[in-house]
Amino acid sequence: QPNLAIRTLADLANSGIQPDRIAATAVIDACVGSNKMDLAENVFNELFGKSDFMEPDEVTYAILIKGYGQDIAHPQWGKIKQILQAMEAAGVAFTTTTYNTLLEICSVCNDWQRGMQVLDEMADRDVAPDQMTLEIIKKRKVLRAHCKKLF
Repeated sequence: QPNLAIRTLADLANSGIQPDRIAATAVIDACVGSNKMDLAENVFNELFGKSDFMEPDEVTYAILIKGYGQDIAHPQWGKIKQILQAMEAAGVAFTTTTYNTLLEICSVCNDWQRGMQVLDEMADRDVAPDQMTLEIIKKRKVLRAHCKKLF
């Protein structure tokens, strides 16, 4: 229901209530959930990209990453890389939230090589896997073994 979410956000703004990051992120999530990535990107750019009105957080970025990884046969790694670069440029730290989103895409797409790179980066940045990480990789023997080796 992305259109309803966008309309609700617009109604809030028209009533003089400034939407916050949580509401904006929820709208983007609704767009992603409906597989409307063009709309999600437009909402993101409108709410976060034009001014210093609101700054996206890691969750906002992770939702976009998840959206660009939805096509199991053809994840949009170029777009995902752009999002990761934007996060770094904005000074948003990568935590297990970001890495688990990437690992989920790798796991679902059976891209174990990229998954190993994600785990390597986690180790390089001293981001320890959490319970969700272990849940994501449990069905991927190569990723499980690599994670045990690193951590």
